[in-house]
Amino acid sequence: MTTIEGLVQDVIRICSVAAPTGREGRRAELVLSMLRDEGLTAELDGLGSVVAEIPGDPELPTIAAAAHLDTVFPDEGEIEVRRDGDLLAAPGIGDNSAGVAALVALARDLPREGLGRIFLVATVGEEGLGDLAGARRFVDDHGDTIDAFLALEGAMREQVVTVAIGSERLRFTLSGPGGHSWGDAGTPSAILAAARLVQALYELDLPRHPRTTLSVGTLTAGHSVNSIAAEAVMDIDLRSVNQASVIGLRKQVLETASELFPPAAPIRLTSVDIGSRPAGVLPGGHPLLDHVQSARAEANLPLAEETSSSTDANIPLSRGIPAVCVGVGFGHDAHKRSETLEITGLLEGLRALRNLMVRAGSDRTLGRSR
Repeated sequence: MTTIEGLVQDVIRICSVAAPTGREGRRAELVLSMLRDEGLTAELDGLGSVVAEIPGDPELPTIAAAAHLDTVFPDEGEIEVRRDGDLLAAPGIGDNSAGVAALVALARDLPREGLGRIFLVATVGEEGLGDLAGARRFVDDHGDTIDAFLALEGAMREQVVTVAIGSERLRFTLSGPGGHSWGDAGTPSAILAAARLVQALYELDLPRHPRTTLSVGTLTAGHSVNSIAAEAVMDIDLRSVNQASVIGLRKQVLETASELFPPAAPIRLTSVDIGSRPAGVLPGGHPLLDHVQSARAEANLPLAEETSSSTDANIPLSRGIPAVCVGVGFGHDAHKRSETLEITGLLEGLRALRNLMVRAGSDRTLGRSR
């Protein structure tokens, strides 16, 4: 069985290999070898995710556990992990090196009898514009055989995600003639056009129930202080726990932009889709949630708080596959370079995860009709 020191060393080893979204290859190769070292059949799929399998009883449900490899940081070299007492510190240490280490620990600790088939998956493209590519590909390839799906995070130990937040992401490009700030004064500016569009978008009346949000996440424009900007580019993130609401907001945003910049306007507007994450929800009273809470009780942990988030679980939930996202530890400053992970509590979180896999993998009632 995995010890706390063994788990910590796996977290450090995984985190030390950088894995920015879209360039997870080196970390994927490491995890591939770690899973094979535990005696599993493991391969890279067509997108570069690691897919390992533990054969099981065909009369019992097939369970998939997935932890994302990628981080939000652009680093491509070696990552220095600092250990200070009960804390590990490094970019991506909790999100999601600890989750991937928990996946490897499952390969080591799960019983080889009394369970259905188990997939252990280290996915690419979970963060940012990765658009859940790895989870999407895995569900495309194996969704017909999966009875339940668990997304694993390194932090979030006291929460369980049962509602998948959907998102639509757009990129608007505003193009004009540009020119010299003095000689061409009065020429339409793409920056002014962008400012008007940002203001119009933030003035949209968004639904409160279900909660729906809009954020202009990035805006780049111009090329010099003494030039009239010829181009401005903005990325927009639209979210809701309800799929119809987020699709409706996308339509509203596109209509607002088109009204501000009709085809004959001096500033030309173009838009492209840069991401789409489907919403979904675990049905109330589903036995998978009961297994989550019972597994925690067996590990002497309190009930987890049900919450909503955008994770690899979005994909299976959107396709009618029961799914949750669970964590194994306590993290701080996620998505910051000051990110830390507490060592205390990791082993209890791992025990709860193992209990959950055993309970789900032996529960015949989880089998979906096919």
